[in-house]
Amino acid sequence: KKGLKLDTRFIPGEGNARDLSVDSNTGTLVSGRSTAFDGNSDCIDCGVGVDPTASGSSLVAWVKPGTVGSGGLSSILESCGGGSSRFAIGLSESESKFYVTRFWSGPYGGHTSTTVSAGTWYHVVGTVSADGNTIALYVNGVSMTEAYGSNKSASGTAVTTIGRLAQTDSYYFHGSIAGCKVFNTPLTAAQALELY
Repeated sequence: KKGLKLDTRFIPGEGNARDLSVDSNTGTLVSGRSTAFDGNSDCIDCGVGVDPTASGSSLVAWVKPGTVGSGGLSSILESCGGGSSRFAIGLSESESKFYVTRFWSGPYGGHTSTTVSAGTWYHVVGTVSADGNTIALYVNGVSMTEAYGSNKSASGTAVTTIGRLAQTDSYYFHGSIAGCKVFNTPLTAAQALELY
């Protein structure tokens, strides 16, 4: 696929997330040896991030939440280009909704219009334009974005993480994550559906 920068395949027992994209950004499991994340300390550091302000970005993952209905925010997949150019998809456990957010000037996110259930697999795609003015969230190939939030800014180094926010030791995801992909371009609705 054009613009594919990370395409993980989790290899049970190997302790890594092998990247099948041309960039070979194989990640190291920080804690644990599977795609099951405990919500406390498990995450995968995939190394180099993609700068979403350069040409836009898309984040893709299969997700099975372990907890919904209580708790805070958790990060599923985040890619950072350094500085304030950060982009993430995650789960608001208290609202039982997936969210997409970006961390540079202006309104910063959206969440699903319907709630999600624990123990069910979902295909989640978040996209953002380079200027940050267009954000979309697709669940199981269907556009489900409702705007929320206000200005938000944060800074950090260039890195991609699975299962928590890249720049903090928090926002850990509880559940299972598989088939993560990072693109350096915003996918269209048709492309999001094709990946599903």
